[in-house]
Amino acid sequence: MASLRYLPLGQIHVSFTDVHLAPGVANHRLVLPVQVTGTWLDAKDPQSNAQALLTGTVWTEQPSFRWLAGLEPQVVTLHGYAAGEELAVSLTDDQLIALERARALDDVVLRFKIQATLLAPPHGVHPVTHEELQVRVARTRWLELMDQVGTEVGVLVRIPSPLTDSALTPPPAASDDFAASLAQAAARLRQARAELRDQQWEALCGHKPESAGKHLPVGQLAFGQERGGHPGSSTHSGPTLGGHLLGRQEHRQCRPP
Repeated sequence: MASLRYLPLGQIHVSFTDVHLAPGVANHRLVLPVQVTGTWLDAKDPQSNAQALLTGTVWTEQPSFRWLAGLEPQVVTLHGYAAGEELAVSLTDDQLIALERARALDDVVLRFKIQATLLAPPHGVHPVTHEELQVRVARTRWLELMDQVGTEVGVLVRIPSPLTDSALTPPPAASDDFAASLAQAAARLRQARAELRDQQWEALCGHKPESAGKHLPVGQLAFGQERGGHPGSSTHSGPTLGGHLLGRQEHRQCRPP
């Protein structure tokens, strides 16, 4: 339970009861039913109430302390007795997969940093206060939630391709040939990005503007030759980014937007 203190007024108690997961399209809502109470309000008088805006951030503690998402802002009505409300967090497919991978065989541990703002604070009371609370989703409950989402979660495989020079040391390559190929592909990605920014259509497409109506395979528009061949050629003696990383050759018209 989180206790948000308003001195000398009293406290807002926020108790988490359960957790639900509402599937969406590549984005899902983690819903947490809560019980909220304003200790300074008269529990016997239903007309005794106050409104507060709850916001905050959610952090994961597995495998290290990292930011996860923001709480959806929620206006709650406080009473002197516990009243039901809901807090929600939006999580993408990638975030759900990352949480599942990070928990290993353990529970999912989240840390909520909650901010409460009284919308009509009494005179002399500062309206904003903060509190942190750890929320633990039991392993069995988490598996139930993953079953509910089911096939709504898609897996996207990302291939790192630096578009800018980085001071970080790149990961070791499987072989010298692979390292050279990756470095060349990264250089061509940066070159294509610069040419697109500068509207150098001829250089970007690898052919003269008068032939802009022709179709070129994706992966050959910006990357040019790969060990033999030439910019815009349809044959290469080495691997091409379009053929190997994308997995198929699609055709797309190359012309200025």
